[in-house]
Amino acid sequence: MANSIELFEFPNFNGKTKCITGDTDISFTAKSIKVHGDPWILFTVKNGKEELKCLEKGNYSSVSDCVMRSMRVVNGGLSSPQITLYERSDYQGRSLMLNQPAKDLSNHSFSDSAASHRDVQGAWILYSGQGYTGNYLVTVAGDEITNYTKSLKDNVSSLKPVEAYKP
Repeated sequence: MANSIELFEFPNFNGKTKCITGDTDISFTAKSIKVHGDPWILFTVKNGKEELKCLEKGNYSSVSDCVMRSMRVVNGGLSSPQITLYERSDYQGRSLMLNQPAKDLSNHSFSDSAASHRDVQGAWILYSGQGYTGNYLVTVAGDEITNYTKSLKDNVSSLKPVEAYKP
C-alpha cells in the first residue's frame, strides 16, 4: 500500500473504514488511523475549530474524535523542506529560497510579502500576516502557486515547514 491512509471509525482499527490513496475532500469521523508510505496532512474540525495535523507512516490506534474534512499526501516526506518564493505573481521579481521558518519575510532582505512560489519540498504553512498570523494556506511538494491573492486573498508575510504530529 504505497502512499495511502486508512481511517477507522473506532479505536484500535475497528468499525467502518475508508482507504484513501490521493488528495481528497472527505467527511469522516476517525478514531484510529494507519498511514502507509509518505506523510499525510489532515484538515479536521474539532469542537467547531479547524485543525491541521500531519501524520507520518505508522499506526495510530487512538486519535482524538475529530471530523476529517480533507487530506493531502506529502510526496517525498517532511525532511529537507524547501520552497522558492517570488516577490510578484507568476514567479516574477526577486526570488528567495528558504529551508527554515520565516516569521517575517522582511528579515530576509526580501519585501515584507511574497506573491507566488514553486519548487516545494516537504510541506509548508504560508501566512498572510507576520508572526504566523492571518489567513493561511498549506502547500506540499509539487505545488506551484502563481498568485496568492487568488487562493489566500493576500500575499504571504511569514511561513514555516509543517512538522509531524507527535501523539
